Amino acid sequence: MCSRWMALVLTLLALGQLPTCCLAIAQLDEEFIWGYRDDSSQRICHAESVIVPPTWEAFFSFFRPVTRLVTFTPPNTNQAVRYIRVWTDAPWHRFRAELVHGGVGTKAPASTIIRLHRHWLLFANIVVYCSIPTA
Repeated sequence: MCSRWMALVLTLLALGQLPTCCLAIAQLDEEFIWGYRDDSSQRICHAESVIVPPTWEAFFSFFRPVTRLVTFTPPNTNQAVRYIRVWTDAPWHRFRAELVHGGVGTKAPASTIIRLHRHWLLFANIVVYCSIPTA
């Protein structure tokens, strides 16, 4: 039975058809950073905590991870996203984060969208630094 399962996984990997939820295990981390932080020219323009409480339904659906999208648009058109940090305070609650749209350099009205997911118990903090608005 184990050899059949392994053969199926290897075949799906070779064809590039293995679902992303199964490949996410290698990409779990405690912190994700995009851009560079500079306190002299940047200010926090968005901060948020994402908490998905545990449920038995989520626990038993291991291959369907809990997913949340976080969207952010800079408050002014003359501000741009310069630094994004997403992290968890508990190292045993590692998760996966990826930029879906936008990111560093994005200006209003374009949005930055970050996808967060984990198989159960999602706890994440997000902080976005933008350039200081010009007068």
